[in-house]
Amino acid sequence: MYDEQLLIKLLKQGNEKAFTSLFRQYYKDLVMFAGNFLPEKQVCEDIVQSVFVNIWEKRTNMDINVSLRSFLLRSVKNSCLDELRHRKVVMEHENSMD
Repeated sequence: MYDEQLLIKLLKQGNEKAFTSLFRQYYKDLVMFAGNFLPEKQVCEDIVQSVFVNIWEKRTNMDINVSLRSFLLRSVKNSCLDELRHRKVVMEHENSMD
């Protein structure tokens, strides 16, 4: 937990090495996790990258009360569910147009 707290502190300070370390440590596993929700690898990669971009952009205001891993998994899961909801809306719209 101490390492995570240090990493979060460094991220908040804008430390790019800390961000790179976080990205390298979790990226592959998060893409595989996203694959449990979405079949397209490219979409999974895009979602995970968006989560990391969001973390970087909001790093100064981050308030993580759980483990960093849990935070990342929850963020990816929520983004995947958002994508699935979006797809459903698009499909319903297309069906109503037919």
